[in-house]
Amino acid sequence: MANDKRIRNLTAATGLAGTDFLVVDQGSGAAVRASVSDVIAAGGGVIYVRAALSASNTAAANATALQAACDAAFAQDTGGTVIVPGGDFTLTSLNLSQPVTQDLTKHVRIVGDTSQGSILRFASDGVCIDAVGADNVRFENLSITNAVGSTPTVGLLLGRTTAAANCRWLSARNVRVEGSFSQACVASIAAEIQHWDTCIFWNNHATGVAYYTSTQPIGIHSNGSGGYAAFTVASANGTLLTSSNTDITFTKCAFITGGAYGIPLSVEAGLHAQFYGCEFDPYGANAAACVLLSAELNNVCAGPLLFSGCLFESATAHGIVLYAGTGLTKEWRGFKIIGNYFNLYGTGQQSLTWTGALTDANLCLTSVTYRDNTRPILANDSIRINYVQDADIDVGPGTIVFEKNGTAAATYVDSKIHAANYTLTDGPTYVGPTRSRREWWANAAPGSGDHLVGDVVWNSEVASGEYIGFVCTTAGSPGTWKGFGAIA
Repeated sequence: MANDKRIRNLTAATGLAGTDFLVVDQGSGAAVRASVSDVIAAGGGVIYVRAALSASNTAAANATALQAACDAAFAQDTGGTVIVPGGDFTLTSLNLSQPVTQDLTKHVRIVGDTSQGSILRFASDGVCIDAVGADNVRFENLSITNAVGSTPTVGLLLGRTTAAANCRWLSARNVRVEGSFSQACVASIAAEIQHWDTCIFWNNHATGVAYYTSTQPIGIHSNGSGGYAAFTVASANGTLLTSSNTDITFTKCAFITGGAYGIPLSVEAGLHAQFYGCEFDPYGANAAACVLLSAELNNVCAGPLLFSGCLFESATAHGIVLYAGTGLTKEWRGFKIIGNYFNLYGTGQQSLTWTGALTDANLCLTSVTYRDNTRPILANDSIRINYVQDADIDVGPGTIVFEKNGTAAATYVDSKIHAANYTLTDGPTYVGPTRSRREWWANAAPGSGDHLVGDVVWNSEVASGEYIGFVCTTAGSPGTWKGFGAIA
């Protein structure tokens, strides 16, 4: 570590002028004036390079300066740090595709000024920063936005190309992507291994998404009239790969939309991610969802996906909305929604619901946990699903109804339903036995519905002289139920 000269040691270096780039030799720590060609030719070692951005420069000149600085850092064997000076700079675009073959031993940091603020304002109607194919890139202390009069499609585009399994190990801390983006502040298409810490994604476009993620370069977002429209995006760095979004972590991040129909987080087909202590807040008067989970493309939206300790807040929108635009059976698999705060302070809002062409008979939940949140699931006082497996769901005072899909019977496998008072019904078309033994919470043995031997109701109002629970000893409607575990 003795030879590692970090940014805090560069006071003298960053004071130099007259060159586009300032390089600090890793061994001596001395500041060296260098041209772009000198930097690239230097090869090994860690460099710090400052882009010659200026508020008085044209957007094209600033874009050239920042592009050259990033190219120089990427050209080094072990990467380098690009220093973005404090100020408000207008650019056209930035492409983070590596000029040389990238590997996981190379690290490039693009770091802004914490004291003055580093604002990159893009005069573009396309993608502002194209990071498709970029590995091991870290953004720190930056604000990315649109220039006045410009409406970019995407602020930051991440993704893998068909040429290689790239776009891995991207991280960001104290980064704000805010403005008016017609599609999304950030779009992640099959990108792998991201870490976002204390970041803000804020889109003020009427139909824009704050953070959009998909397993392929198409999907959906708001159409501006309460429905959903196609989301398409392309990269200058190659054909985007169809694959999974893997291992993404968000910690203390805010996903906000100010447009009338904006969606803070939109997920198409699947996402392997964890959200810890994040906020999802659509301000729009017609906003429909804090989080939209779509199974439109592949008939499935798959995790593992975890929301824990998050805030879902809106006067108009539902919390988490499951969406599919066609009537085929759709599955949502591998989600955990645990210990969140749903501050939905309007009328008719639900913490977890569905929309589009979904019906009672084509909604399947597999390995879904919804527990210990500030409000239970309330879907018009009724949850209607065709299939549930390995689920642990807090329903609340509503009714859970299992209905068949076409000629196939409703299925309930290895799942638990929790509520203080509710009725569990297999529906008039239920054909059994197609389910395993089930457990749920209520204040008494059920008086209706089809039940099998071994079904258990745990007493939600235990008291002296009462039973711990009730067990079905003879199958039927409602069957024969016996109390067990008398409390002295």
